[in-house]
Amino acid sequence: MRLVEDKYNSNDDDDDDDDDDAYASLGLAERKNIAECREMQLDEMAALEAIYAETDEFLPAAASDADGLREKVEAWREADTAAHLRSVVRHPPPSFGLQLVIEDAARKYDGTDVVATLLLQVELPPSYPEAGLPALDVAYFAVTDRAAVCNVDKVFESLAHLDRDGLLEGLAEQARQIVPYPCVYELAATWLTEHLFDYCELHAH
Repeated sequence: MRLVEDKYNSNDDDDDDDDDDAYASLGLAERKNIAECREMQLDEMAALEAIYAETDEFLPAAASDADGLREKVEAWREADTAAHLRSVVRHPPPSFGLQLVIEDAARKYDGTDVVATLLLQVELPPSYPEAGLPALDVAYFAVTDRAAVCNVDKVFESLAHLDRDGLLEGLAEQARQIVPYPCVYELAATWLTEHLFDYCELHAH
């Protein structure tokens, strides 16, 4: 154990000079746990990218630099040094969007054939999926009548109001039931498909 501790503390000046107080406050076990979570996050993003490969539904954020994080994780796994571990832990959190089109299969609105378009923003915090939950937000939402004809001079308006806070609470509760396993696909492909319209209120015509 002493050898392992010495290996990771051999460059103590790095931590002393590190202006990232949050990182400096973490113990070795916490740092390694975050790095392992980052690796699982990359695997989950790769799976989502493969699932949505034929569509434009998976939208990785350029700022999260998933390729760069993958290189850092691989370098850490190979060299296993404090510097490589630090580079993984301090990397920006992976984030992406899921652009989803969801049908109202239950025809909740007097039989009207409506469809919802939703952009779900996802950010994966350091402890996800082992302990934390994904940070979720709705960046865009609209409900339209599939059969409606829209004139070019008509102002677009969603047919329904979204209870955004209620939806996000529902997603978080479902995520709690899935972690420590990856949960984003289950939330997007199953839970949202089944429950989105429970949080929608159709506007009066």
